[in-house]
Amino acid sequence: MVLAVGRVSSGGCHAGLGWAGLAGYLLAVNGAVHLLWAVAFRSYNPGLWTGVVAFLPLAFWIFATIPAPISVHVVSLLTVIGLHAAIMILARRLA
Repeated sequence: MVLAVGRVSSGGCHAGLGWAGLAGYLLAVNGAVHLLWAVAFRSYNPGLWTGVVAFLPLAFWIFATIPAPISVHVVSLLTVIGLHAAIMILARRLA
């Protein structure tokens, strides 16, 4: 997954490539939600193994290799948490 965003300068660090870290947060939050869901309900859920084996390691690799200022990390994390919260609310309403 590649997210292309124009170059943004923040504190001497170019955040253009850093916005690709948003993909890392998408993977990390998704993997963490599946893992926490399995622990909380003590049962398997679809996406658990993909989250643990693929999403979480890939997310940490993205965080380790893509430089980004803290502001990009904060905005990315809050955006992804909001997206996942919206998905969970919609899923509960449809259930």
